[in-house]
Amino acid sequence: MFPIAVVLEMYQWLMCYLLEKTEFVLQSLLKDGKDSFTARNESQVFHARTLSLAYIEHFCMMLFWKRANEKEDNEDLLPILTKIVTLFGLWCIEKHLGTLYEGIFSPTSPLIKLKIFACFIRWLCQWSCRSAVNS
Repeated sequence: MFPIAVVLEMYQWLMCYLLEKTEFVLQSLLKDGKDSFTARNESQVFHARTLSLAYIEHFCMMLFWKRANEKEDNEDLLPILTKIVTLFGLWCIEKHLGTLYEGIFSPTSPLIKLKIFACFIRWLCQWSCRSAVNS
């Protein structure tokens, strides 16, 4: 099973990278003589939007994972909930793969974690379909 902790770690890295990139663009626009209103608008449209989407996706996963682990009556459901949140996380972060490649995520193994997404998402979908049909 692909651990949800890896997906959350990827999101934390992504948010830091996007925050640095957004700040760099904002400062560049201000240096180029744009007024603060225009500089903020241009940086928000092209960079801060992606940052805010990544943040809310990460927050939703963290909250779901925290609530699923809090409940004592969820012991039977925990394996299913884990697969659901992992599938959601992988599906969401797949939209950010270009940014992860651009920022060279995880210098020790940049491609290993990223290349297994497609295989794992397919496996999770197949498992989910089989589980739905059998129940």
